[in-house]
Amino acid sequence: MPLLGKAKNKPTVEGSINDLRSTKELLERKQTHLEKQIDMETENAKKNARTNKRLALLALKKKKKYEADLNKCDGVLSNIDLLLDQLEQSQMTAQVTKAMHNAATSLQATQKANNLDKLEDMMYDIEEQITQGEEISNAISRQIGFGASNVDEEDLEAELNDLMQEELDKQMLNIGTVPAESLPNVPTTSLPAAASKDDDDLEELRAFAQAS
Repeated sequence: MPLLGKAKNKPTVEGSINDLRSTKELLERKQTHLEKQIDMETENAKKNARTNKRLALLALKKKKKYEADLNKCDGVLSNIDLLLDQLEQSQMTAQVTKAMHNAATSLQATQKANNLDKLEDMMYDIEEQITQGEEISNAISRQIGFGASNVDEEDLEAELNDLMQEELDKQMLNIGTVPAESLPNVPTTSLPAAASKDDDDLEELRAFAQAS
């Protein structure tokens, strides 16, 4: 028949470490107390060695007992330190193992999500959608009606150059055939001859003589 009440919880590594640390602190306090007792009884034995042998021997007996207790404390503390070291190492190993396990699980899940076949299918779908989008863009931007006639651009360029050359030739012909009536008349009378230098000198002499 099961006992009434709650079942005792299973001790954990963290709980065991805390319990050992508390016990260690208690033993260290006891160790300090025993060392003080040993020193005190040693002084009592020295003080009563000449005057009261019985008290001196009693002090030494107490000192031996305290020393035995101190040795026991030292042994227990040594075992506790060993257990603490093992438990802390075990706890660290468990944490590392857990972290590595979680990392491996996450990596496995990521690799499943990044399946190569699925990635290739996804990239193919993306490329197909891009191609379809470009085809749709080209279709809606294509000119219709007059702009959609199948006319060679080079032919249009050549025809335009011919028209420009024809117009230039016409302008050159118009410059070469100027009407006669539009030209100025050539004078028919001869220009008066310029007076010679000698005539000028004679005229100057006559004018001077008449003045005198």
